[in-house]
Amino acid sequence: MPVSKRKNNRNLIILVILLLLGSVFFGQTVFLKEDKKTEEKETISRSENTVDELIQEREATGNKITVNFGAGKTFVKDLQAATPYEALKTMASQEGWEIKTKEYKYGLMVEGVGNLINSDKGYWTYKTNGQPGKIASDRYTLKKGETVEWEYVQVD
Repeated sequence: MPVSKRKNNRNLIILVILLLLGSVFFGQTVFLKEDKKTEEKETISRSENTVDELIQEREATGNKITVNFGAGKTFVKDLQAATPYEALKTMASQEGWEIKTKEYKYGLMVEGVGNLINSDKGYWTYKTNGQPGKIASDRYTLKKGETVEWEYVQVD
């Protein structure tokens, strides 16, 4: 074979190889980018659904909140709150009560609501769904539909 034909064949083979490599590289770039976009869209979609579900759940139903001062003086409202303390704080704001608290390493302690302050005569406590609070009221996360009762318990 003459030298020019071999050179042309070699150039043609190199050109075909370069075209194949270019096609493979281009295909991977396009398809991998598309996969990443799809994954990102799915993640964003899942995140948006989660946030939307949480907002809808919180707006769909509040929590029944009762504040019992004793002597027949009880207030009941349906409020949206993240914690029993937030529920009390919201109700106090609406009713014009002052809340006194003290911060401890394990959480916030309600020391007074309105004119009833913790003393040797009584103290404030809370219950969720009829069960005494086991952790500080600012650390318990309320679930959909839970009831909260704040009560001033008089010591006999």
